[in-house]
Amino acid sequence: MITGWLLMLLEATSHGYDGYVFDKNGKKQEFIGYRADAINNYAIHYLQEYKKENPFFLFISQIEPHHQNDHNRFEGPDGSKEKFKNFVPPQDMIKGAGDWEASYPDYLGQCHSLDENVGRLIDTLKEHKLWENTILFYTSDHGCHFCTRNQEYKRSCHESSIHIPLLAAGGAFKGGKKIPNLVSLMDLPVTLLDCAGIEKPEDFQGRSLKVLAEGTAQNWEDCVFLQISESEVGRAIRTSRWKYCVVAKEDPWNCSGADIYYEKYLYDLEKDPCENENLIKFPGYEGVKKELRDKLKEYMKKAGEAVPEIRSWQEA
Repeated sequence: MITGWLLMLLEATSHGYDGYVFDKNGKKQEFIGYRADAINNYAIHYLQEYKKENPFFLFISQIEPHHQNDHNRFEGPDGSKEKFKNFVPPQDMIKGAGDWEASYPDYLGQCHSLDENVGRLIDTLKEHKLWENTILFYTSDHGCHFCTRNQEYKRSCHESSIHIPLLAAGGAFKGGKKIPNLVSLMDLPVTLLDCAGIEKPEDFQGRSLKVLAEGTAQNWEDCVFLQISESEVGRAIRTSRWKYCVVAKEDPWNCSGADIYYEKYLYDLEKDPCENENLIKFPGYEGVKKELRDKLKEYMKKAGEAVPEIRSWQEA
């Protein structure tokens, strides 16, 4: 909990330009220029000073493209509003809802800045002859729906929140493949260990993605499990076709789970990839809901949760 609150405070310490972060000893470190560039510069400096005696593991956590800063808005590099003003609207965003219409150019500017900085990082690895022996993962912890689905930006079961980019390069991850299987952030620690030749600890969940890259995966499960907090006490599963979500009545700031949940969302992603039509109240889906309800309970049990009672939306 302490770490979480420190992170929230860090997000509010500075805006996009000329702010500060904290080092491992809690000492304030001021920077000049755009924040994403400054964070990446710390990583580049590490690589330039790296002596190669031992393998390295470098984790770079960017705050962008969050809106959390002391301006409380998305803030791309200077010129973002003009550069990205003619953006193609995301198909799952609802015109007039949320703040995406005003925020999206800056959001794209932030994302573009991260892409450029990953490029700078790769250039540094190549310059120091480290690239050929490095495996790089580039991903995010969540997406953004710009308050179109609820009153905040990210905590919901919808694709704009949970369907995030994941790029990998090096080792088994080569050849320009696009892999369609459903994977989870839970799979990344196991994958990293596998890449380093370390066996998966017994208490680790997740699956190594190496087998997908190598084409040797067998019986890869077509389902991922979601736990939703802060905006609601929610649980959901997503398959290649269906999205099914339940919520509890407990206070999400004081409860992490519940004994009773109520059905809230059902989407047919094949027919409705933008999730415009919630089918949870529609007749004719009882069989689908039962199958997904049972699967969701299985995943909750695997996650160490008590198997809950899931009630119909009509009882909420």
